[in-house]
Amino acid sequence: MHEKRSALQATIIELVAHLFEIREGQTYRIGTTKPLEGNKPDSTSGRIRVSVRPYGHVLLHRLKFYLAHGWEPELIDHKDGDYLNNSLGNLRPATVGQNNQNKVAKKGKHPRGVTLHQGRYRARVWMDGKPCDLGSYDTPEQASLRVEANLKELHGEFYREQGHTQNVDQRQRA
Repeated sequence: MHEKRSALQATIIELVAHLFEIREGQTYRIGTTKPLEGNKPDSTSGRIRVSVRPYGHVLLHRLKFYLAHGWEPELIDHKDGDYLNNSLGNLRPATVGQNNQNKVAKKGKHPRGVTLHQGRYRARVWMDGKPCDLGSYDTPEQASLRVEANLKELHGEFYREQGHTQNVDQRQRA
């Protein structure tokens, strides 16, 4: 899932960036000793929000990317899918399409891209908004191997192996 920035959020980050700094890989309000990475995630999005009164809030990964690079992309992808891992090495700019490529598959009866069709397992991926059939197979495992090989080639660095889940879902929020 991606979170687009609004024009107001972009303006807020530009207005408040001078109040923050990155020290030893952690983000701090200037003059404090507690890193913002220790804040609790938002109960709705699973992301860490930073309050900047009177403006509202900004998302930590957006603030940190802006502080490090001096610009803010439309979307920022967490490479490992963990919204709490805001290390600079885990953040990268992404298009909507790239960000959608590494979404965690919905839990279902069959692996991602695999459906039961006329007694066989169909392998299918989507390219440019259109379905691309990869054949039918005797087992869901065979179809899944074909889907995953195709997705790895299509998505390149944005490919995420089947079975990887976002750590946010695995952690119990305090």
